[in-house]
Amino acid sequence: MSLFGSGQNTYIGMDIGSSHVKVVGLKSNSSKRPKLFGAGVASTPPGSVMDGAIANINAVKKAVLLATQQAGLKIKGQSITVGLRGLNVLYKRMVLPYQEEAEMAEQILREAQQQIDSDLDDWVVDHQIITEKDDQGQVAVMLVAGKRGVIEDLQNLIIELGGRPSIVDCDVFAIANAYELSFGTVSAPTLFLDIGKETTKVHFAAADGVPAIVRSFSLGGQNLTELIGRMMSMDFGRAEALKISASQTGSLFKDKRLAESTRTHINEVISELSQTLDFYSSIDTSEENKQIKNIVLSGGGSTTAGLAQALSQHFKAKAQFLDPFSMIDFPRRTQPPEDVQPHVFATGVGLALRYLGDKPL
Repeated sequence: MSLFGSGQNTYIGMDIGSSHVKVVGLKSNSSKRPKLFGAGVASTPPGSVMDGAIANINAVKKAVLLATQQAGLKIKGQSITVGLRGLNVLYKRMVLPYQEEAEMAEQILREAQQQIDSDLDDWVVDHQIITEKDDQGQVAVMLVAGKRGVIEDLQNLIIELGGRPSIVDCDVFAIANAYELSFGTVSAPTLFLDIGKETTKVHFAAADGVPAIVRSFSLGGQNLTELIGRMMSMDFGRAEALKISASQTGSLFKDKRLAESTRTHINEVISELSQTLDFYSSIDTSEENKQIKNIVLSGGGSTTAGLAQALSQHFKAKAQFLDPFSMIDFPRRTQPPEDVQPHVFATGVGLALRYLGDKPL
């Protein structure tokens, strides 16, 4: 099972998160733009998905069925691409001497063993050469390792639903694919941020579009809910409801306690990102990659009031929410759910795009 995909005829992308399941169905079109034939979302019960790992398969099955029902999709017999996320996947960008494939694979396994504390047999290891050979005969390689048990659980879920597990892809790369469908190949340093309930996924693409940083950190929308709960002495459920209501009305900064919680959360996100980018700049000293030009936001946690503006101001870059449907045709009576913001489907669209035979990263 490849962690990068191989251009198979995958029609359905399935994004399984800690709070929601999103499914997107695409097919090729005579206009050379993909055609949407369904998009749906359903909540997952608390604790049923923990950092991208399925903890309650029956609960997740019900959520997938609800999402596909909303989308008008049928899973049985379909080829499914599913996303791998969170701490269940390890990324490492390396520069290595160019070698034949078999020799490269052996060296990648040795590098992976140095990065992984547990038994390497518990992981699925894959790699992709992401640059051309330079004058010194070296190439940049992206190593990706996913926990075997998590991958098998995702595959078994699809099989139990009657589908065919086709590709296990990394959600951070899927988002970049969705971006390229809408805006073309990345041509300036771009920071992709997908902020979910528990984690923030970071993908920094350099000026040439090549992945420079890929990582996750445990800080998502749930962090803000917990801050609000502590600040306002209320349980998680009430704090979550207040957060959602205040985000939708734009009133997160109107109450002093809400404002303090929100600013604390935003500052923590920016601090994590700054540390990540500072580490990268100490490795890559090229001037063209020192200044981020674009920040692309996706995921439900990215809509926190003031976050996009704070990111734009801090990094002196343009911040925008990714609309993955902007270059997709909608047949009559087929539309994404009107009550869900388009950027929530960024990962699902990127996963569904794999059937078009796009590049692995």
